[in-house]
Amino acid sequence: MIIVAYNRVEGNSEDVLYLKGKETVPCPICGGRLKVHGSCRRKLQVASKDTVIYHLRVMKCRKCGKTHRELPDGVIPYKRMSSDLFTEIATAATESCLTGQALEDVEHSTWRRAAAWMRWFLQYVRSVLAIVGLPPLPAIFCAGDMTAGQTEHFVRLVVNSGFWTQHRSA
Repeated sequence: MIIVAYNRVEGNSEDVLYLKGKETVPCPICGGRLKVHGSCRRKLQVASKDTVIYHLRVMKCRKCGKTHRELPDGVIPYKRMSSDLFTEIATAATESCLTGQALEDVEHSTWRRAAAWMRWFLQYVRSVLAIVGLPPLPAIFCAGDMTAGQTEHFVRLVVNSGFWTQHRSA
């Protein structure tokens, strides 16, 4: 999968958003050229009760033959919630641990899992930054401090560098 930051979004009467990337991203596995191979639909929860349906292009590498989905910013691979919602839950979970107040409109198990995933992902980002050779994050930086834009940036960095774990149980 690849994440394309600059994409054209077109809607239709079925409330489906059609995405088409404006930038050319190489295959994250081998660096080869990608061509359009097909399409699929992806449902994404963007708020506690709101969902969006994306029509995504499936790209195939001409060199290694691997297929990748072209994802817009804000979509975390294999997750059903947007990065904005994940960030909001992780921030609220961190605050609720300090204040003892529960989150509204989100089940306790959901925000616990989302906050745990964000903590794991931040550690994983630190490892990827070290491998890629980019400057490390400050040691005091935690998942509750991440903004939605930072989450999108880190997800894009990991996915497009080819270090995203490629199975659903990740």
